[in-house]
Amino acid sequence: TCNPLQPTTTLNASHHLQRMRSATAVKTSCIFTLFHSTVLAVRFLLLSAASGIGSCQSYTDCNPNVYYGSMLDDANNMSIIPPRKSLHDLIQSTHRTSLPYTSYSSSQKDVWAALSSLDSDESGENVWLIYGDKWTPVSPRDDGTCSSWNREHLWPTSRGVGEEGYDNTDLHHLRPADCNVNSARSNRLFGSCGIGSPLSMCTIPANSEAANDTERDSVSFLPPENSRGDIARAILYMDLRYDGVDCGGEASQNVIDLIVTDCPDSRQMGYLSQLLEWHTADPPDEREKRRNNEVCEYWQGNRNPFVDFPHLARAYFGSPKSLTGDGMGYDCTTPMLSTPSPTKSPGEQTVDQGTCLEMQQGDVAIVGIQSTDPDMIVLLALADLPAGGGLYITDNAWTGFELKSNEGVKKLTIPSDGISSGTMFGYDAHSGSLLYLGNSWTFGGGSFALSVSGDNVIVYCLNGDGSTQFLYAAIYQSDWSAENPDASVFSSNESALPSTLPENCAVSLPESKRNVWYHGRFFGSKNEMLNDISNQENWMNDGELSDLFTQLLSSSPSSPPTKAPIEPGSCSGMQNGDIAIIGIKSLDPDMIELLALSDLPGEAAIFITDNAWTGFALKSNEGVKKLNIPPDGIPSGTIFGYDTSTETFLYLGESWVGESGRLALSASGDNIMVYCINGGSINFLYAAIYQNNWSIGTSDPTAFSTSESALPNSLPANTAISLVMTNKNYWYHGSYEGSKAELLVSIADQNNWSADDDSS
Repeated sequence: TCNPLQPTTTLNASHHLQRMRSATAVKTSCIFTLFHSTVLAVRFLLLSAASGIGSCQSYTDCNPNVYYGSMLDDANNMSIIPPRKSLHDLIQSTHRTSLPYTSYSSSQKDVWAALSSLDSDESGENVWLIYGDKWTPVSPRDDGTCSSWNREHLWPTSRGVGEEGYDNTDLHHLRPADCNVNSARSNRLFGSCGIGSPLSMCTIPANSEAANDTERDSVSFLPPENSRGDIARAILYMDLRYDGVDCGGEASQNVIDLIVTDCPDSRQMGYLSQLLEWHTADPPDEREKRRNNEVCEYWQGNRNPFVDFPHLARAYFGSPKSLTGDGMGYDCTTPMLSTPSPTKSPGEQTVDQGTCLEMQQGDVAIVGIQSTDPDMIVLLALADLPAGGGLYITDNAWTGFELKSNEGVKKLTIPSDGISSGTMFGYDAHSGSLLYLGNSWTFGGGSFALSVSGDNVIVYCLNGDGSTQFLYAAIYQSDWSAENPDASVFSSNESALPSTLPENCAVSLPESKRNVWYHGRFFGSKNEMLNDISNQENWMNDGELSDLFTQLLSSSPSSPPTKAPIEPGSCSGMQNGDIAIIGIKSLDPDMIELLALSDLPGEAAIFITDNAWTGFALKSNEGVKKLNIPPDGIPSGTIFGYDTSTETFLYLGESWVGESGRLALSASGDNIMVYCINGGSINFLYAAIYQNNWSIGTSDPTAFSTSESALPNSLPANTAISLVMTNKNYWYHGSYEGSKAELLVSIADQNNWSADDDSS
């Protein structure tokens, strides 16, 4: 339940600190005026005087004895653990101010101002770098050149924190960080080397500008020892604070349920066990306690309970687990204590959670059924499916009261890295399946065999009490029957529709043949996708098909959803072939030369990545760079691109910003995709691969090395180039005259390319 925010007022920052402490606790709009340092003699307001930054309100209920109220005993300790939901409700309802990330008004505070105050030294002239373990001047701060300090989201935006709203600017998890070390951390999970990647892959320190006791590999980032407890408590706070429901207007409604676990998917944080160990080894010091007080009293009105009462961490999150081996992570075969919603009480969390782990109806949809041997069921994840969860498929009939048991059940344990939204996977009776996880299903009971004369398929998971949570259902060559407590009335190709399933979480295909597949769009919101998939008109069928997966891939009119870091509407009308790749330099420094074959619209955005395209999604193990096209656009015929040289002569070579990962072209072969975004889906513009040829698409993302990729089927043949020469640098030397179509044909011809191994 959300408590409404109190009325907005303003408070002049020139008021004496004591006056601020006695003011009424209200949400303010953070309007301030500059004042003289001679007025105040305390560290917090000295900073404000020197730099024009500081708090703009005071909440008088931030004293822990007042803030926690009846949750405390007579000695003002939290000896009785309150229900988790009660503490969640408290820190949510008292989160009364959400600052703008960046303010363009001289009279409004933002996150820069808050961090410059909260993490400053006594003089107010320096801020503490969370990963550098050192002080750096407050000014200058990063201006986009990555030459100073910037604002680090300890819980990355790519792992669930919104691009705007309360979670994006929550000061309990924002810290100053050196820009280059921040980039090195990227969205890695917090933990030591050797958890999700072999120890041989470890880099120490994590960056030349990081503290000496930091380290990183492809999965984990280890911060300095004396910051580890602070970071742990910030992450635990975020898990407790954000449950997917929030107060405070439209922006705050964008939050999702943030979860920290030992088995995180792409939208979760880890590693919980490491964080719990750090929390114990590095308890709150005076600086962290002071910061907690100031965040509450002067900035946003709520406290981090794990700083105030460290024993709550074990009460709500349990004890650390042991690693299973070098690079093998944690045991993810059993549910984690941290995965229940933050609104559950501690007692509820200790109950067996079953296999659902909060999966809901429509998180999985059926997009293909092949009953011609070998059987195949193709599924599409419409939400991130949690690691360690369990999915079941059955062709047993639902009577309206129970599942029959005369047919079969198959079970899939979701892998340790989860299944990302947009992933196509499923069950395949063929032993050499190309379908991701096709051969990973285990026996769940009976004999699972789809009937060529019609059958039903129901996807479900199990709740902690053993009850069935239906996720999706489909029936072919028949329609749903009426419920009947007499199970004997249902033949092997009849079933009732579970009444708990919404209308768009099931599809009925009564006029179909023995093999059916969805051929509608693969982009949009979860609800939009469910509506399309449940529409019979978006399905095709065949009586003799023997390779449903290939048919499903080739008949899809557009690319399935992807987890690439994207922004809706960046294309602004750009189409395939409006940009071509005409040069690739993989010997350091990297360079990618592009040629505009149409006028590129101002303020649109394009992306380049060396992540592989699997045929279904972009992988995320490499990097993505983004270019915001200048306001006056890029005229047709312009050569521009990406250049890591310190003194680039390539137009816009230094204008690209990091979106995710690390883009670094491999001298032993790589691929490059150029794309933009249309309505949330990827629109590929051009693709190139060198020292290799394009691979066959598969829904198994592990099938591709860093030098392999499938060619997006949405790209025409003349909007991609395959350079099989074994050199490291390539450039187009053909004609630069002609129409767009003529130039695309010329650029796609390998005979018009040269190559060498010259590092210059």
